[in-house]
Amino acid sequence: MPASPPPAAPPFTDADADRWRAARTWRRLEARWLAVLPLAVCLLAMLSDPAPTGCSAPASCLTPWTETATGVVLLAEAMLLLVRPRRPYLVPAAVAVLIWLMPTGLPDAFTRWTALTAHVLLALALLRADAGRRRARRILDLAAGPAVPYPWTAVGAARPPLSAVPVGRCLTAALALAAAIVLAVTGHGNQRDSDALAARAAPVEATVLSTDAEGLTARVGYTTPGTGQQRTADLDVWWDPTPHRGDRLPLLADDDGFARLVGDPYDPASWYVFGGLAATAAALLLSSAVADVRRRRAFSAAGAPALRVLVSQDAKGDTLVRPAGAPTAAPLWRFQESNACLWWPGRDAEGWVPEYTVAGYRHAGTEHDGTQEAGTGNDGSDGTADALRKPGPVSPPVAARAADRAARPTPALLFHGPDGPSAQLLVRPGHAGARWRVSVTGAFPGVPRWWRRGRPLGDDDDAVSVLAGASLADADARTAGAAEPADTGPEPARVVGMPRPLRLAAGPLLAVPAAVFLCTAPADGWFGGLVRPLLTTSAMFVALVTALTWQAGFDREGLVVASGLRVRRWSWDEVNAAAVHRGRLSVQGTDGSTVHIWAWPAAPLGRHLGGAYAPAAVAETVTVLAHRPARRPTTALPGRVGTAQVLLNRSSLAAVVLCAVGWYVVRAVTGS
Repeated sequence: MPASPPPAAPPFTDADADRWRAARTWRRLEARWLAVLPLAVCLLAMLSDPAPTGCSAPASCLTPWTETATGVVLLAEAMLLLVRPRRPYLVPAAVAVLIWLMPTGLPDAFTRWTALTAHVLLALALLRADAGRRRARRILDLAAGPAVPYPWTAVGAARPPLSAVPVGRCLTAALALAAAIVLAVTGHGNQRDSDALAARAAPVEATVLSTDAEGLTARVGYTTPGTGQQRTADLDVWWDPTPHRGDRLPLLADDDGFARLVGDPYDPASWYVFGGLAATAAALLLSSAVADVRRRRAFSAAGAPALRVLVSQDAKGDTLVRPAGAPTAAPLWRFQESNACLWWPGRDAEGWVPEYTVAGYRHAGTEHDGTQEAGTGNDGSDGTADALRKPGPVSPPVAARAADRAARPTPALLFHGPDGPSAQLLVRPGHAGARWRVSVTGAFPGVPRWWRRGRPLGDDDDAVSVLAGASLADADARTAGAAEPADTGPEPARVVGMPRPLRLAAGPLLAVPAAVFLCTAPADGWFGGLVRPLLTTSAMFVALVTALTWQAGFDREGLVVASGLRVRRWSWDEVNAAAVHRGRLSVQGTDGSTVHIWAWPAAPLGRHLGGAYAPAAVAETVTVLAHRPARRPTTALPGRVGTAQVLLNRSSLAAVVLCAVGWYVVRAVTGS
């Protein structure tokens, strides 16, 4: 069924785009990287502040409340800038006022004036950027003109479910608020209890018995004031010089085990800091939920101002918006879509189907050979059966065609426009039986990123299929243009992978430093001295030997991949795709399982020593043999692929584990 035509709306032309770009000054300032400023001020304050042992007595080591408050304000500012508030210039302006009102909040004058100057300059820059945003918004309002009806209003259909309350954010905000209250109450209660115990305690003189290696903790002995018992206590050392064995320290102690230094009261600042941050997070989450609901209220109206634009996807799946009639123009905005719904009459009582419930909708309509009309199934139907297939790996040709379709600019309607009070709505034609596809985007668009050019890859599984489809198309093109029949016949059975000396030597050579590290680990209990270092070292060992000892074999029986500690075998009908993605050689089976091998050691070898070591060449060969039966080898490989290095790797890992356990037992028995 063809897609219904959307309501008429004025186009967003190249001239409008040029005027918008000229008005939208300093646009890149409105980004999350601004949160670096308060964090940089915190780092400068820590570097400028004297060390904790720079005070000469416990009483002079107490942190002023203004320093704690300033730290909380700076961390809260970072959180506010991360969520990109609607008036961002107010945040650094308010922080600058607070820094001015608390002159002792930062350690010295240089840090204070640096922070003030940076915040004032940032507030002025953001104010200018906000003025440009308002000018650009007026240009969009003039270009859009009067309101046009929403597509569902024009045909008398029900409204799509786009205005749901963000329950997850509200629950998270409630939990964060509860945590803030618990933290604040706990800190206040601890301080009250400590002060009450100190009021009932009596002054005694303690003797330093020992200090730790870092000089941060001292063990003291004292006599209780009432019963005269000898007791010990561990005290944190915050002053300089570090006390030594035999030194005398004044204590407040009682007969029930309470002891603390005279002049060193309990400090609940850490409880209040974390409580304040939790409360800030709760306020931000709750305000975000309220603003989201408020921005979506416009969808309950009959219509809204709209512009005709062209939309496509970048390599990460974000939506790019271009002027209408300019498919090659540079995109203006980058959006992240949410709440995508399909207008699919007959599928639901109200016609609207959430896109995530339709398995394979992204790839539906691409199963044909390119000669049929887009959106039509192989059997001449509307493609609904193809769209509703069971979820699973997508064949590389289908994934590549779907990615090309997503990257191709298509007409769409953009309701409300960016930088306005309402959330934006994108309406575009559907396919595979769906008439329209509608989705919600944020009120504030992102800047298009030039490094995201290329096909939309989707998640890791889809990316492997998309890249494999591209390499399969390239291989087919080379085969079609080949002059020699040998270039189009069966591939020879062969084994490729890392060089044999490296495959056989990597396991034993890596086992030596791993064993040395485990045997020299500090004795810190059974978990810290054995389990934790053994787990981390074993994981690193397996990752390295997997990258350095992998091997792949192709013959008439199928594919064999030996990597790390395992040998995996597939028939060619069980292999779906192979590609190099995120620095890994990934082999994907038709059952959805995927084997990943780090390709960084093989990549330079492939460049300098030839294609046998190149992961991209191996991935292309696997994909071609899986989908082109005529190219598969006709002979079998002699022997078993990868067995030798896998056994060697397993033996090396077992030797490392036995060495670590044996050394730990020896130390435990001897007490060393």
